[in-house]
Amino acid sequence: MTDAATDIEDFLDALNNEEAVLGSVQDDTGLWHELNVHDLRAVVADAKRYQWLRNRDVDAIHRGGVFAGVTPQNLVINLEDLDQHIDAEILSARIADAYQEGMKK
Repeated sequence: MTDAATDIEDFLDALNNEEAVLGSVQDDTGLWHELNVHDLRAVVADAKRYQWLRNRDVDAIHRGGVFAGVTPQNLVINLEDLDQHIDAEILSARIADAYQEGMKK
């Protein structure tokens, strides 16, 4: 991820215009939004943060610092375990949102 992120950052720097429109993206509701350099920089920054967190050693809890965990089990997780837990939480939230929307009808 780091090499790709660096390549994207270099590309964005070469554009030299934070408001340059790179394209359009469609959100979950079907609405289209312009994607500009500033937006893509934010996506790259988030991806770099996640990769850093994802690759943290599970022993970070003993050394101190930032790490990811699951409660109430009090487990420190990383790599594929972290990905799976995040994906499950995202899916759970989408199901809850869809249920709530269905209850409004």
